[in-house]
Amino acid sequence: MTIGARPSEGKTALAGDIAFRLADNNNNVLFISLEMSKEQIVERMFCNATRTNNLKLREGGLNDETRKRVVVFEKLIEELPLLIVDQCGYDFRDVETLIREMDPRPDVVFLDYIQLISQGMYKQKFTAIEEYFRKLKELSVKYNFAMVCLSQIRRPEESRRAKRPTMDELKGSGALEEHSDTVALIYWIKHNEYGHPDVNEFEVNIAKQRHGAIGLVKLNFFPQHYLFQDREEQHHYEVS
Repeated sequence: MTIGARPSEGKTALAGDIAFRLADNNNNVLFISLEMSKEQIVERMFCNATRTNNLKLREGGLNDETRKRVVVFEKLIEELPLLIVDQCGYDFRDVETLIREMDPRPDVVFLDYIQLISQGMYKQKFTAIEEYFRKLKELSVKYNFAMVCLSQIRRPEESRRAKRPTMDELKGSGALEEHSDTVALIYWIKHNEYGHPDVNEFEVNIAKQRHGAIGLVKLNFFPQHYLFQDREEQHHYEVS
């Protein structure tokens, strides 16, 4: 699966939300972060799980209740079948070694995000991306894990009125569009449409799916908690 988005549109937040939920349901999850540190990813998962406001957390404005949540969450994250790696994965050989040596092997592997891989011996970056993606897909078949690859999307041309991303804008290589079993393109309305009345409205466009339906899914996105929820649900919780 490829999750595509433009910069600062919420792709890491969405991937982190999914990864945490999968691990919390006893799936072995490997999260490879090429952009953020392990501590930053864990902080996002903490805000997600405990409904803690990320701005207040960074400012140090924590009350006693939130400090208790930190202690509980630290124990939880240690017990979850979740491995977060932040200094590995720029070269495919590192990923292959990591997965081969993991015990138990991962059920799901997240890569955030593929444009940050090393160009290595390849003369052009798109060739490096294509080869890395192809090998990663082969590895997922060999070791029977689901692959979730995050990708940046090119900014739209000024002449194109529609701002919602399309598959041909996946940055760096047509291989992402061609070889992905599923492509999800995300669009945060608040980030693109100034003055939109619903600040939480968030779209996930399943633009390609080999073994299922395609179409648009609308979610609520709470960026202060890095949290996604179905729009049909009612949301009443305190922000700490």
